[in-house]
Amino acid sequence: MPPDRLSTRDAFNINMIDPKVLDTLDGSRSTLRAIEAVCHRGDKEIAEMVAALDNRPYILEYIISVLEEGAYVRLSKWIITGFPTSTTPNMMDTMSMRLLQRFSSSLLFAEYPSAADASPNLRVFCGKVERLFNVLEENTKGTLTGGDISPVRRKKGKATANNCRVDPLSFHSAGIAMPTTGAKIRNVYVGVLSQLQSILEHYLLVLRKPLLSEIFKSSYTKSEHLRCDTYRLLVPGILTGRDVAHISSISAQEEEIIEHRSSCYVIGRSGTGKTTTMLLKMLAIQHAWQQYPDMGSKPRQVFVTQSRVLAMKVEEYFAKLMSSLEATEYSPEELRMMEKDAEQDIDFVDQDDNKQWRLDLPERFSNLLDEHFPLFITYDRLCTMLQNDIRQGNNNDGFIIPETHVLGDEATSPTSPTSPRKSRLRARSGNTSSSDYMQQFRRSFVSYGEFLASYWDHLPQTLTRGLDPALVFGEFMGVIKGSEDTIGTKYRCLNRESYKLLSVRSQGTFSHKRDDIYDLFVAYTKLKRQRQHYDATDRTHYILKELREIGPAGRKVDFLYVDEVQDNLLIDTLILRTICANPRGLFWAGDTAQTISIGSSFRFTDLKAYQYRIEEQLSHELGLTPVEPRTFELVLNYRSHSGIVNCARSVVELIMRYWPYSIDALEPERANVNGVEPIFFAGPKDADLEKSLFGNSQGETLDLGADQCILVRNDIVKDRLQRRLRGTLIMTLYESKGLEFNDVLLYNFFEDSTANLNQWRLVLNGISDGGGLLDVLTFDETRHASICVELKFLYVAITRARNRLWIVDSSESAEPMKTYWSSKDQIEIQFSTAEIQHLATKSTPEEWSKTGRTMFFEKHYAQASVAFLRAGRTREAAICDAYLLREKARSISTTASAARRWAFITAANAFTLCARDSPSKRVNERLAYYGTAGESIGRPNSIPQLLAPIEKEDTLMRCQR
Repeated sequence: MPPDRLSTRDAFNINMIDPKVLDTLDGSRSTLRAIEAVCHRGDKEIAEMVAALDNRPYILEYIISVLEEGAYVRLSKWIITGFPTSTTPNMMDTMSMRLLQRFSSSLLFAEYPSAADASPNLRVFCGKVERLFNVLEENTKGTLTGGDISPVRRKKGKATANNCRVDPLSFHSAGIAMPTTGAKIRNVYVGVLSQLQSILEHYLLVLRKPLLSEIFKSSYTKSEHLRCDTYRLLVPGILTGRDVAHISSISAQEEEIIEHRSSCYVIGRSGTGKTTTMLLKMLAIQHAWQQYPDMGSKPRQVFVTQSRVLAMKVEEYFAKLMSSLEATEYSPEELRMMEKDAEQDIDFVDQDDNKQWRLDLPERFSNLLDEHFPLFITYDRLCTMLQNDIRQGNNNDGFIIPETHVLGDEATSPTSPTSPRKSRLRARSGNTSSSDYMQQFRRSFVSYGEFLASYWDHLPQTLTRGLDPALVFGEFMGVIKGSEDTIGTKYRCLNRESYKLLSVRSQGTFSHKRDDIYDLFVAYTKLKRQRQHYDATDRTHYILKELREIGPAGRKVDFLYVDEVQDNLLIDTLILRTICANPRGLFWAGDTAQTISIGSSFRFTDLKAYQYRIEEQLSHELGLTPVEPRTFELVLNYRSHSGIVNCARSVVELIMRYWPYSIDALEPERANVNGVEPIFFAGPKDADLEKSLFGNSQGETLDLGADQCILVRNDIVKDRLQRRLRGTLIMTLYESKGLEFNDVLLYNFFEDSTANLNQWRLVLNGISDGGGLLDVLTFDETRHASICVELKFLYVAITRARNRLWIVDSSESAEPMKTYWSSKDQIEIQFSTAEIQHLATKSTPEEWSKTGRTMFFEKHYAQASVAFLRAGRTREAAICDAYLLREKARSISTTASAARRWAFITAANAFTLCARDSPSKRVNERLAYYGTAGESIGRPNSIPQLLAPIEKEDTLMRCQR
């Protein structure tokens, strides 16, 4: 591993504190000389060194105990000088404050003999530090400021705490009278800070006692060995056949990521192990603390993703890996049985309707306790907790969504008397995220589904003609309202001129239609304001505004892990950074070649630049050098073989050649195993192709297995094929993101493409030299902008396959890509589709049932119903149909009130039947179905009547027992 140097001119580097170095006399002397040299330099060099050492337990204490006197005095002076003397928003994050907390914990842990006359009253001091910090917390919550005249209400000259927003116990336990005036508030905090500074000075003297150096050195050595060895203990109890199965053969690069001691970005294509390295790093930190809990407070680790299913799955893996450290006595068969039993215990309900999910969590972020960590949570649930803190601080039971007024005369001015009042929308903590929070349904929330159902047809048809609504909505969310430049602007969006001046290379989707897109945005904004709705960017800007003013309430987290970060808006990452106190505890993972998430306009290059500017600002306030996270690229694919990987890589090469700023440049991806090339079927034309492929003269149709899928471009094609192939999994590209299958049939991708033949011919330039024989085109950024989007779709389609990929397309638009692939020997071309009939596999009912559960929990109810019917599980298929009916009801425009209401009534009846057919022991499932039925018809109060059969049956069962 290359040395992580603090500065190019410093002799000291982080490898000098390796236990193996400190264990030798020469190594220990060399390290101390280097540290002493740093102490005699400027404040900046000392700040960098202390920040690096602060990430390791006990090493800083050991160094202070053995430094020569001059270096000790210089270091102590720097620490004391940096101690805050007045209240500021970031005073709790200053290095001096952090060191005070650190020394309190480490000195108590050392438990050296009182005979050494180190500090007879050490526990008294440590307890006092904790109580005084509780007082300071009242200031960081924003509940007490120097401008407040009185934090308590008075009645008839007497103070009362009935409506007080502070905790009087914090002051009483510290022996401080509750302040009642602005002057007294200032005096209280000046006094508290003075006491804490005195205790810090005392700690620095205590650390010089002779007996402590060996205690701290031994403790540091133990913690370092444990940190380095923890991940190697994971292998024995890992279940086979899981997504994390390749942990047993961790690569050197993955090992380096796990052991990396600072923040990092991990970029990799599908199946390269990004989530696995993240999980193991969390596990190593948690296990180290469990082995040595006296090292300090429990590390607060948070895993954040957009998908609740992914959060649940990763939490399940984490729990199994933790238990595997102590489960080596179980055989693989026993562990598999435990896994099967756990799966059967999962309630068969839409997890967004599952009110039982994470009931252990408090409603507010500030109320999180150590017992809640490590925490696996969705981004939406995290935002809900932050909103609840903000609403409490504002003494407001609804949350105000800021209006997006468009500049100029294009919308109502915010000061105009005709401007609508700000809508106050009650944020419901029970409504948590779906697989993508931009697609969830919620009262007053404009998801993509709501945009498509209730907004798209009401926008100017002359502008929307020929446009993909998903791409338009993505441009609104990801660029006009969700990009970095929108933060701090008056209206929290780009104005027309700023939008038109954006780089064509970095934002090329609508580069030639930006005036039309902005006109649509203006129309959307007006309609949204009239309906008093809000979207994801409104929520993010609202939370950011409050966090800038008062900061997050409660204790920040120590380590933050963000998976599939490309599914977030760029401005979402500022919220995530704000809740993490440790600049060296950030782990961002994702793949920008998969940015087909609605609203995504994301590159790691933008994220890194944005986060660096954030770190630069925070470090400047604290007098430190910004932490620069290291970037790791994972290029070894564990999911697909070389045939699939090489084909996908050739698509990325085209994107990088013409649109290098649209995705991040990575090393060429390679597969872990070899495999055959995808087969390109170029059979008969048009309707004959579909007949040849999906049905023969004997009336037989294609019968694919449970782990085989047909991917199509849009719902129209999907519905047409589904009527013909009722027992086959058919999905659109949007639906397939995040899923994988053994075999994938990509049907008419180029035929149904939004790009025409002349645009697709651009890819022929990718053939080496063109041979002088091909009629290639000159690249035009505006004309060929849609090809960039198409190639990203194509990449996602290819990478859904683990084993075999069949591309079926006989259109002229497919010829350029087919020629490009052929020139690189990336495909095998066949002209007879009859071969596909022989490629279909047979699946058992158990395999179909497993596929059904996967599809259900990914919210693909139509495909789940197909799978369960093939498995003979009619009850589960009926449940899927009920959820599908509710989805269809939600998709009906609100203007068609009668049809929409009837659709919801139909869905409610279906859920009621599902509840009645549920086994008696599945009480939570039945409650969920009855509850969904009541909510579907807008009568949640009718749920008690619907639940009467359950109560009656439970009474009978108790009587029988």
